[in-house]
Amino acid sequence: MGLLNRLLHREDSPETSCPRCGVPSPPEDVECTACGWDMREAYHDDLSGADHEPVR
Repeated sequence: MGLLNRLLHREDSPETSCPRCGVPSPPEDVECTACGWDMREAYHDDLSGADHEPVR
């Protein structure tokens, strides 16, 4: 009876935010609807490390 009760009363899974732009989307989405980023990939901002010199 516990399994049936959990299935009938389960809550929707929370939305996940895009690692690139931060727009929330359903967890089953593979691509962000706002920026097109692949939600399975981590995003690393190349400009966030201000320690490096610009390339000339």
